[in-house]
Amino acid sequence: MASETARPRTVYTVEAVASALDLLGAFEAPPHTFGMAELSRRLGMTKNQVFRLLRTMEDKGFVLRVEDGYTLGLRIFELASTATQGHDLVKAAAGPELEALCARTGETSYLLVAQGKTRALCLDVIESPELIRGVLEPGVVLPLHAGGASKVLLAFLSPEDREAYLTQQPVERFTEHTLTPDELRRAVEEIRQRGYATVQEEHVIGADAIGVPIWNHTGKIVAALGLVGPSYRVRPRLSGDLPGIMLETAARITAKLGGQPDRRPDEGSRPATAR
Repeated sequence: MASETARPRTVYTVEAVASALDLLGAFEAPPHTFGMAELSRRLGMTKNQVFRLLRTMEDKGFVLRVEDGYTLGLRIFELASTATQGHDLVKAAAGPELEALCARTGETSYLLVAQGKTRALCLDVIESPELIRGVLEPGVVLPLHAGGASKVLLAFLSPEDREAYLTQQPVERFTEHTLTPDELRRAVEEIRQRGYATVQEEHVIGADAIGVPIWNHTGKIVAALGLVGPSYRVRPRLSGDLPGIMLETAARITAKLGGQPDRRPDEGSRPATAR
């Protein structure tokens, strides 16, 4: 029986680890508490396999035995808390700057972080006060290849992860202006050279955007600052004042995190700094 939660295996998969993670993933579904028989059915595993996995994870605190079966244990929530601390720090450092950026430009400002190696997660948004404006919500997950801040995250992935993304087929097209794989590869190199990304209706018709990187003290990209708005207002400014404003704002956030815009690993080109 096929598993309802299992992900496709690859040649590099450690089967026992994959099975344990599939089991943990099963608890995402309501009612979030399951007996052994139900987990066996959902995962397509034998009851003996499920029993051994549950006992091992119970010993480690990842699952908890309750009256109705098993549920997630405290260890999961401890790890989740640790994982979000870094995001909380970035969000706290960027918050006032997002508000100032929106006030200065009149456009919607936002903050993205990488989610894995193929997506971006929106952490925070300050919406434009204009009636016609860019709209984005915290918590939304975005592709890496069709947005201003998203493409910045893509451009500064590790060389291996960047190449893996650029060679995937097909690249999802959202509008007639979404870049083809060859165009995207050239755009990524340009972003790495000049230190920011611009977008003209690549994700949504009528919306243009710009994104810049935010660095930590080790020189690693930890987030991307973005600005989005209607094309008729934003596009003339993409070759005008917006790049400088964005780079200045990102530099202040980077400084709060202990980083420096012109200090990061030497792989590839250094980003431009605001003048």
